[in-house]
Amino acid sequence: MGKSPHGHPLIFHKEVNQHHYSLAAVAVGLGVGVAGLCKALHSGFTIPWISPMKFFSESERVYYVGGLQNLGNNCFLNVILQALASCDGFISFVDYLLEIDGALPEEKAERMPLIFALSSLLEGSIVL
Repeated sequence: MGKSPHGHPLIFHKEVNQHHYSLAAVAVGLGVGVAGLCKALHSGFTIPWISPMKFFSESERVYYVGGLQNLGNNCFLNVILQALASCDGFISFVDYLLEIDGALPEEKAERMPLIFALSSLLEGSIVL
């Protein structure tokens, strides 16, 4: 085992037990995946085959985003937009950006075209 210029120990590839490293990587990956799923479910993302009432009280809003038209190679972008639209925090953030601008509604389309388009798209979301 060597040392870095700052005195920290360096572990070389040959010194690492490969089996132990693989189990650690699987454990970390599984933990991150489960944590991400829990965070997504808590922030409003729903899984279609699981009833949202199992995870949310009746007072919380649940968003369902309709499908977007695939215009070629934009299916990945559609997935990202649908996932973001399912998060209550994202919708609130987009609304907040439009509110703090202070411009007239017709000026917002010129000054912030992306935010204005996102807001228009998200207005098509179904709130239950």
